[in-house]
Amino acid sequence: MGTLTQEQDFSDASGKARSAEPPRLVILEPDAGIAEVLVAFGEAHGWKCCVYRDDGALTGALCDGPEPVLLLIDADLIHMDCSGALSAIAAFDRPMRLRFATGVNGAHVVTASLMARARDLSVGPSLMKPFSPEAINLMLDREREELGRI
Repeated sequence: MGTLTQEQDFSDASGKARSAEPPRLVILEPDAGIAEVLVAFGEAHGWKCCVYRDDGALTGALCDGPEPVLLLIDADLIHMDCSGALSAIAAFDRPMRLRFATGVNGAHVVTASLMARARDLSVGPSLMKPFSPEAINLMLDREREELGRI
């Protein structure tokens, strides 16, 4: 959907530059309106954003590039094949964090988070839809910090 055209300097807490590449926000969200809002917030925070409506193309997105990745996944999309999807994600060797979201079933988020942690994936707190602007801003700021530590 969107791309970042302006390069920014990303430094860690010590001021040491990590990379000229912005981190990527990979959004797995079937609702185009929600995805559009997430991209707008992500780009405003300096993330390079891409959106997928199902998990079929997700692994291809993770193969492309060495930059840190935040995966924001609608847990309701992957709950039927959560184990397979998370195994595929865990196979990638790159700085990565996951956040799961749902607007339907909180049990899907809990299950996905537990299964991801069992695969040693770095998982942040879950999100419930609808998101508030404050929650999105806070998540993006915190995840940038977390990715800097990985």
